Amino acid sequence: MSETQHRDHARTQPEIVARIESISDEVDPLWFRRRTLLGALDLEHARPFIPGAVIPDWEPVSDLRGVAKDLYLKALGHLLGHRADLASLVPERLGEYAWLIGGDDAFRAMDEAPYTRYGAPKVRAFATGVGLIWPHDPALERLAAGEPCHPKCSRCLS
Repeated sequence: MSETQHRDHARTQPEIVARIESISDEVDPLWFRRRTLLGALDLEHARPFIPGAVIPDWEPVSDLRGVAKDLYLKALGHLLGHRADLASLVPERLGEYAWLIGGDDAFRAMDEAPYTRYGAPKVRAFATGVGLIWPHDPALERLAAGEPCHPKCSRCLS
């Protein structure tokens, strides 16, 4: 393993820096994607993105897979709870976690999946691509297929 490569992911510090620099404000105006990536950087590499910040105890996220799994589990709750306001941001963050932990296939699958039904197809692509279990739940299956969770669900049909 390269000394610039973190033990929890497949990307080197310079690769993560380059990815952050490649994401524009137009694409990520509130820095949700870039903040996800920033958490994987050591202080030396993160400092240019946080000018003026005083961070005495900066530590990169030590368990990216665990954080990604927690976010995925929250995403399932957002999907089933019809939380469009929260669910809309999760697929973008999960995509960056997929990229960080070496899930290139998952990242590509997420990128290619349509954004329908609160991003459910993208969330399922993440789970499948990084080896997490997609629940055998009829409502989630329908949402991931771009359908309402239930044929008569007023929240899905509105």
